[in-house]
Amino acid sequence: MPRNVSSQGVPSPRQTRLRALPWIAPLALLESFTLAIAAAVSWPIVHDVPLMIYSGFAMQELGLVPYRDFFEMNPPGTLYFNAAYYQLAGASTTAFQAVHLSWLAATLAAIAAFVGRWGAPAGVTAAMSFAIAYVGTGRDSAFQREFLLTLPLILSLLLGFPRRGLRSGAEAATRAIFVGLLFGAASTLKPPIAIGLPPVLLALVFACPDRDVGWRVSTLWQPIALRIGIAATLGFMIIPAALALALAANGGLDPFLDIATSYWPLYQEIAGDGRVLTTNLPTFATTQTLARATEYPYLLAAFAGIAACAAAGVGRDRKDIAPVAVVLSWTLCWAFYVYYGGKAWYYHAHPLYATLSLLVGLSVLWLGEAGPLRQAPARIAAAVALFALLWFPTPRQSKPLDLLSVEVVSQHLCGQLEEGDRVLPIDVASGALHSMLRCRAPLAGSFLYGFHFMHHSETEYIQGLRSQWLNEIRSERPRFVIRASGGWMIQGEEGPTTFPALDRLLARHYTSVPLPVRGQLELLERRTTARNSRPPTTSAAGRVQR
Repeated sequence: MPRNVSSQGVPSPRQTRLRALPWIAPLALLESFTLAIAAAVSWPIVHDVPLMIYSGFAMQELGLVPYRDFFEMNPPGTLYFNAAYYQLAGASTTAFQAVHLSWLAATLAAIAAFVGRWGAPAGVTAAMSFAIAYVGTGRDSAFQREFLLTLPLILSLLLGFPRRGLRSGAEAATRAIFVGLLFGAASTLKPPIAIGLPPVLLALVFACPDRDVGWRVSTLWQPIALRIGIAATLGFMIIPAALALALAANGGLDPFLDIATSYWPLYQEIAGDGRVLTTNLPTFATTQTLARATEYPYLLAAFAGIAACAAAGVGRDRKDIAPVAVVLSWTLCWAFYVYYGGKAWYYHAHPLYATLSLLVGLSVLWLGEAGPLRQAPARIAAAVALFALLWFPTPRQSKPLDLLSVEVVSQHLCGQLEEGDRVLPIDVASGALHSMLRCRAPLAGSFLYGFHFMHHSETEYIQGLRSQWLNEIRSERPRFVIRASGGWMIQGEEGPTTFPALDRLLARHYTSVPLPVRGQLELLERRTTARNSRPPTTSAAGRVQR
């Protein structure tokens, strides 16, 4: 009989105390978690969210086809998600906050459910850790693609590895279909995220209980491995294929492929600070990836989780080994994901932070273990984790919010727009499209934001984009132009890249509108009264194909 259990089979007081000990971890996080959720509740529509909602508005209300009618560098899944979001929630701030919080709640629930298989305190701790880390990256991270795809990533763990373990090869293959489907959906938002799928499939193969499958390399040549690989591939292709068919049916597939093959390689050379880098980009990406990783507020606790898994083995049970192995491998996958993107912005680390949070939950699990001396390393790791949770709870905070310029420009614009008027934004994420969204102002030309023309200007492709944009401005003669200053700006090797032809065109035909407050946005109005409506169908990326 175990020494901590009475003769009647009732846990002893000592064992009860040990089981309650892990709850200290969520209690240590309670204040920070409460403050984080309170902050997220009031996050407004800012930064990239207006761009997201405006593209949905353009598709749903203006009837524009992405890539064919407006230039977009984001993958198709992003655009169709934006359209679905706009159809559901529109441009309302209240609706945005409700959808955002619902997505966050679903993500936290998925994290708690996955880690909770090893104990409720571990699951709650992991979920709270991610909430604090996510909100700590700032309100500009709200609804970024990495945040959206974190949910299907965690769901793939829940669906791929049930608590009771896999019962047969047929069940493993069936689950592989759904895992592939979730990764396929995530990849339409950010294609490089697919690097996390192979570890899941390998774990499914090795966790399969069929007799001919063992923990050896030859397992990969067994028929069950082929079945799981085929099933996952079929599941992975469902959503990308559906989006490709939808684009092809509307004439948007060829323009998208042109952007993917011609523009994406150029954009890849832009560092996160806006500099165009080539040979120095790996160094920049390495230092910034390390910065993002070390900014995770409970990194010490996550390392303690890795130590606990290695020393005592959360995966002593066969059914636990596979999901723990995936979590450990994902720490490397998502660190490489941040590095590969080359930008290393705060929100790019959301998948990494989610996985580190899973490890935080696993680390505190061992606080309640009663066992022999060989578990001492895990106990020490758990104590280190608890220390980290108690003493390092403060994540990075959001910068002060300034929407005054957007408010002033949108008030004037909404009062002056007439039927047939179109507005030209020259901006990245400083509020031009936000002002247009508030007025439901139709887009002039084919470009939602204006940084595509400000880098690699010596290349034929960018020269083609510049010529296209100038021709559209001359032919459509938009009544208003919203030009932003500051914010994220593209920089060349010797300073900012200029666009003299655009500057001359604006100086010749437009004048600045006097506004009561001048912020990062400048509103320009055409000097003449002639206003041409935009043709109902125009080609964006397709016109720059060569």
